[in-house]
Amino acid sequence: MVIRLVKSFNHIKKVNKISRILGENCRPGSHTSLHDLMDSKSEMLKKEAMQEMHNLWESSHLLSPIIKKHGETSENLEKLYHLLMLNGAGQWIQGYFLPVTVLCLPVPLEYVLKNKDHTSMLDLCAKLVDYLDEGNPFLPIS
Repeated sequence: MVIRLVKSFNHIKKVNKISRILGENCRPGSHTSLHDLMDSKSEMLKKEAMQEMHNLWESSHLLSPIIKKHGETSENLEKLYHLLMLNGAGQWIQGYFLPVTVLCLPVPLEYVLKNKDHTSMLDLCAKLVDYLDEGNPFLPIS
């Protein structure tokens, strides 16, 4: 029990770290120049963060059963991350960077994988924004 709790805590720390890196230029009031977007150090950090997200998807006791259940791969989830970003989900809501949060926490990941083929991506993003705006990303999505 204690080991699972520690693993879950470490999982949340990793999700927060990935969110800070991938969501750095998406914070309200952040001003991103072309130089910032093309900065090789920043780009390298983002690639490392994306790799960390792949590692979570493949090895987390919280996520891998859900991913396997839906027959997904980490490559498909990365494509989904980019689709979420392109459809307006690249924003911070209540301290959570939406695309990382919904793909790295069990409840929203289950919801996204269950609904991504039956709902337009714009509608899915709107539902996820509302969900995080209401508060706790560990509660079921209605």
